Amino acid sequence: MMVPDTDQNCPETDSAGFRRGRRLVEKLSESALFKEYQHAFRDATGLPLALRPVQPDGHALAGGVAQNNFCAILSQAKQGCAHCLKMQVALEKDAELEPKSLHCFAGLCDSAVPVRVGDELIAFLHTGQILLHQPNQEEFSKATRELLSWGAQVNLKTLEEAYFLTKVFDRQQYESILGLLATFAKHLALISNNH
Repeated sequence: MMVPDTDQNCPETDSAGFRRGRRLVEKLSESALFKEYQHAFRDATGLPLALRPVQPDGHALAGGVAQNNFCAILSQAKQGCAHCLKMQVALEKDAELEPKSLHCFAGLCDSAVPVRVGDELIAFLHTGQILLHQPNQEEFSKATRELLSWGAQVNLKTLEEAYFLTKVFDRQQYESILGLLATFAKHLALISNNH
């Protein structure tokens, strides 16, 4: 999969509108409503959920509660981290108008749901780090070969254990989860109009 360079197509980060949008997203992510929904979402699905401004720094789901252990291990390796960041940029570019999902080199699915206030994109709800099929040795072996070809140094035994513990959802169930997030994104957009 081709992914864009993370330095391309970035909006101006010093504009007043951009700074105002970031402050609004910070307020929303600290709100009782978002925290309650995030907790309920995690309890119901076992998945992480993050609200992120447009063009944030770092990984959307890194270090959060319910982060996939496979992804956490990959984020420790510089090469794995760089791939994940590029994938996140590509995902957010695809998801500017509607929820989108992308699969990483290891077959895991990440998703972003846009939060728009009128015509303005202010944030994304991120979730994922799941498989839409049962994990298998062939796919894991292919992923580790690619990871090692990048020069990444990881404990393959620990990585394999984490890979085979990845949550699996069927496609219809996962699409329903994204539908719930799209509804929540609309709710967040309505609330943001009052800030």
